[in-house]
Amino acid sequence: MDGQAISRLVRWALVPRPSRTIPTFSLFLLLFSFFPLILHPSSFPKMAVTPKDQQHPLWGNDRQLVNTLLEAQPTDFHLVELARLYIRYQDFPGARDIQADLNKVLSQWGLTEETLFEKSRQIHQLAQVYKGRGSQREDWS
Repeated sequence: MDGQAISRLVRWALVPRPSRTIPTFSLFLLLFSFFPLILHPSSFPKMAVTPKDQQHPLWGNDRQLVNTLLEAQPTDFHLVELARLYIRYQDFPGARDIQADLNKVLSQWGLTEETLFEKSRQIHQLAQVYKGRGSQREDWS
């Protein structure tokens, strides 16, 4: 039954007739018996199940830094930068190129995620890595 047939049926049911009246409860039963036909999932367009990748607002700056890390040696500064970027992008729904390159840097330097974070914690305990780089500014992104 299509939408036009249902609307005709509803109009017919709502028109007052002196010889016959439909009780309100019967009208509701009639209407709700067609709802599964109207609202059946197959009547809706198919939607993609996978979420769309997003563009990270700091992608441009981070892309340059990742390119530097790909060619750099694992200094203290580079290790903490790699850890910071790894945390930023690890669950981000997008920036797949940066995520892949960060994993590539990890493998180039012979590190795992666990060893990277351990070394980064040790570096931060021993010294202030970001001296003179706007230490008043916090990076929460």
